[in-house]
This record gives sequence, C-alpha cells and structure tokens, in this order.
Amino acid sequence: MRAIPVLVLIAASRTPVRARLGPAPPQAPPPGSREGIERDLAVEVRLKTPDRVQPWWPIWFDSFLVNRSKERTYPFVRPGNGSDAGWREPHVFCTTEFETGDGAWREAPREGGARCGNYSADWRGDVAILGPGESIPLEWIRGPSFREVVGAKRLRFRVHYDYGAKPAKAAWWNPPLPLPEGLGDMVGVTPFEVVSPPVELEVLAPEVSKEEMEKDLVLDLVRESPGRIRPWEPLEIVGKASLANRSPERRRRIVRPDFRRLDSRLEVVAELETKDGSPHRIGMTFLGRRFSEHSDWREEVVEMDPGGVLPFVVPPIAFVEAQQRTGTWRIRLRYGYGAQCVYAPRVTPPPEGLGRMADVPPFAILSNPIEVVLERPLDLLVASKGRIPTDRESRASEVLDFRIVNRSDESIVLASPSEPGRIDFHCSPVAELVSSSTAPPPDPGATRAHALGLQVGDDGRIELRESIALGPGESVRLGEGPLAGGADPVLRVHLDPRYRLKQALVSIEFRRKGWSYAIQSPRLLVPIGE
Repeated sequence: MRAIPVLVLIAASRTPVRARLGPAPPQAPPPGSREGIERDLAVEVRLKTPDRVQPWWPIWFDSFLVNRSKERTYPFVRPGNGSDAGWREPHVFCTTEFETGDGAWREAPREGGARCGNYSADWRGDVAILGPGESIPLEWIRGPSFREVVGAKRLRFRVHYDYGAKPAKAAWWNPPLPLPEGLGDMVGVTPFEVVSPPVELEVLAPEVSKEEMEKDLVLDLVRESPGRIRPWEPLEIVGKASLANRSPERRRRIVRPDFRRLDSRLEVVAELETKDGSPHRIGMTFLGRRFSEHSDWREEVVEMDPGGVLPFVVPPIAFVEAQQRTGTWRIRLRYGYGAQCVYAPRVTPPPEGLGRMADVPPFAILSNPIEVVLERPLDLLVASKGRIPTDRESRASEVLDFRIVNRSDESIVLASPSEPGRIDFHCSPVAELVSSSTAPPPDPGATRAHALGLQVGDDGRIELRESIALGPGESVRLGEGPLAGGADPVLRVHLDPRYRLKQALVSIEFRRKGWSYAIQSPRLLVPIGE
C-alpha cells in the first residue's frame, strides 16, 4: 500500500480573543446633521462693558458666529432687520438669569418693549458661506436687560443663534413663500441652534433705590395762563415748574430737567374728564420741541440739598393734533431719568457714559395736575328726519335736522369773507356682507371712501363765505337762511351688491378759520333705504 502524505498546520499559541462588553465607542455625528452643525459652529461673546455692573446699565458686547471645524464649510443666514424679534431667519436673542446669593439661578424678568412692524422678511439674500476657521459678527441682537431684577448678586446671559428653516416672505405683509422656494440656498440645511457659554457679571451695590428717588423728589406745576379757553383763543397752556427734594436729610443727584433731551426727559400727560368718569388720554407736547439726544447731559448733573428746590423752564404746552374734544383737561408733567448713555461724539458705555449718575437707577415722577377747560360756546345738534333714499339723490336737510346754537352770553361770528367757516360731515357705513363672490368688482373709478357708503356733497364739507353771526341763544338750521341752497349738500348713497347697507354713522363738526379747535356734534346712526 502506498503511503498518503498528510500536511499538518500547527498554529502558534496566543491568548484567546474575548468579546468586548458594554456599548460601542461613540461615533462623530454626520457633518450635515443637527448634532454635527452644533458641534462645529459656536457663538463667541466679547464683553465691552465691565464685568461689575449695576442692573440697569446697558450691557455692551460683540458676538460672533464661529466655524470651529478645520475642514468643513457651512451655509448660514446673516441676521437682519426682524431677526431680533424672531420674525425672520435667523432668530438671534439673549437669555438672562440672576442669582441672589443662594446659589440658585433664576430667569430674569423680561422688559417690555415695542418695535416697528416693518422688517426685512425676505432673508434669502442674506445666505452666505462660513469656511473652516472663519467667523462673522452677529448683528441685530437685542442686548440683555436686567432692569427689572431686584436683589441680584450675580447676573449672566447667553447669546443664541437659532435657525428654524422657516420660509421667507416676499414682503413682511405677505404670506410665507412655498417650499422649497422659501428657503433659497438653505434648502436641505437642518434647523439648528448655537448658544454661547454664559457670560457672568457681578452686581455692584446701588447708591439709592428707584423707590427712594421717587419718594424724595416732588415735581410741581403751576398754571399761569387762563384756565378757560374758547375756540377763537390760542390753544396754549403756559406754566412754570420746579423740582424739589423733600427729604430732610438726604442729598439727591439728578439731571437738570430739559424738554429738549431724551434723558432727563420732560413729557406732558393729559387726560379729558369724560361723562362716565373714565379718563381719555390724548397727546400734548411742548411748542417748538426739538430733541437733541446727542448732547452731553453729564454736564447738567445737579446735587440737590435736603429741602432744595430747582426751578426750570417749561415752554408753552399745546395739543399734538387738532383738538375736537371740549371739556375739562387735567395736565401733568412727567420727569424721567432713563440711564441712557451719552453720545460724545458716539455712544459711550457705562460707567463713563453715565458720569456721576452711574449709581442712580432709572426713575420717573409725575407732577400735580393743573386743569384747563376747553369751552363749548356752540352746540351742534343733529337728529334724523327719516331714511336716506338709495334710488335718488337727496338734500342733507331732507334727512338730517342739523342746527348750530349759540349757548354763550355774547354774539359769535360763524363766518365772514375774510375768515370763512366750515362744516365737515363724517360718514361711516354700517353694512353686512351678503355675498363674497357673485358681485362684479367695484367701479375702479370710485374712490375707496365712495365704493360703499354715504357721500356728502363733493368733498364732505360746506364752505361758509358770507357773513353769519349768532346772538346769545340764537341758532341757524341746515336748509334755512344762510345754510340753504349751495350750503345744503347733496347726499349720494354708493352701493356694493356684496353688502346690505343698513345705516350710516354720521357726525358733524364746525370750525372757523383761525380757530384753535373745532366743535363736534354727537354721533348719530341714520337709517338707509327702505
């Protein structure tokens, strides 16, 4: 028998391999994922104000979006007008916290505010590329505010860059653009948020509290002009004012009141006494007011001794717009210190920008009220005589019983060739929608005011150029005497088939040339049609 060769392989001896126990080692997230973006991008903050502050100081800083990757490139959206409010991409904002000494951080109260509703809604043109190691400054960030914080020992804030992949709008009043068009060059980029490390600030001990300032300071206003004003007299209130420190022992540091400045600001607060007792506010201001916010108010800081009084100039006070509400007006002055840093020649951060007022918190005080009566020597009485026809034109005197009555004890000239009078009719339709689709479009030649509603004459007014005078108790009626003929305007009803026009809300006012305010009738609902 022939032998069969056999090959034998002998492996070298080695330690047996054991299976790895526990979870697998972590892997780096994909670069395009949310985790990958938030790993590579960062927000860095560089503080420009001191790290020891008063809570009311504005916090100044620069912030940057940084690409920490050495090899990856990322698209991003530059912040623009509206990013601060979260109205467009990206949303850039600060979150704030405070600590009172017990080691617990709490969310700081948010300061209320308002901004213009117009913003750059189409952010697609703000898309850019951030290369490896590159950074860009972040703008349109509303700085952190700690003005409402009480009792804090430490403060801190973080800056957020939040891209939410919300479609852009062609304009702020338009709806969002459809996808993918609304995302522009950010199509495919997942939403992400990058947050800076916390920036911590130490709180300085204040020199005085807001409540102590408002308790010790008193603003006094004295009226020097007559307390009753008639329509043909200047609508100006003249007075004098002073600021006093009523504390018997404490000195108070203030900025000299000046109506021309935005800080140490003087404002007028006015309310009309209404029949139901509820106040009606309206704008009043100082005549000739021109703000000079770039002035260095640090030169106007005054130390008020206990019991000291500081008189200051108050220009004549007038209404912001033409006034038509007669009655008793209560007028006050408001003095407010807002701790706004000066411009010298550009904005200077605190404490230097607040000078000797750096340790004084913002505060505001109101003066005592003064009263001024806008008299109503004329009464404008209006009543409905019946329905306004829709199938024909009609004279105003056919449907309105309108009279001007002299309630004073002296004769009043309503009009003259050199100083004519004017009667204005104000009409608003009261309608209900019948159909939104079956009616033809409105006449393009009709104005919006005349597309639906009641038109009085050609322009809603009557010009009185002949001499008209009323003795005490006398009256003149629409359609009679000087208010007949051309002074009795034609009424035209403009209909839209989509609506059922039921009534018109009518009010009438009278003013003579040179008068400082008009006399207005009560509003009246007048029926229309059958």
